[in-house]
Amino acid sequence: AEIFNPKHLIIVTWKNVTFAGGYANSQAKKVTNTFQLLVVTDEVRTYAVFNYERMKWTSHTEAGGSSQDGQGGIPAYVGFNAGNGTRSFEYVPYSQSLYIRDLQTAGRANNLPGRHIFR
Repeated sequence: AEIFNPKHLIIVTWKNVTFAGGYANSQAKKVTNTFQLLVVTDEVRTYAVFNYERMKWTSHTEAGGSSQDGQGGIPAYVGFNAGNGTRSFEYVPYSQSLYIRDLQTAGRANNLPGRHIFR
């Protein structure tokens, strides 16, 4: 938004996150995802900006994923909630589907691959 002048920003980065259930003595510890969330507000409007840099695994072993590479099974849920216990947003088509692999190349907000912006 051209008239948006941010006053506050929170940045959270998840770097080299492994999937749950991987064997320590396998390649699993090298299969990681890196992504980031920015919450920015001007105290009237608030935006959530997601940056996906690397998505190497899609699911953990309890969801049927492989203990070697985090593939297979039901892919991870992608989305966020309003923090009030009543409103949530599931990011379709990426959430719980194989399209989750496209998060790092799709989006293209501000012409940057892997950037997804929500108001």
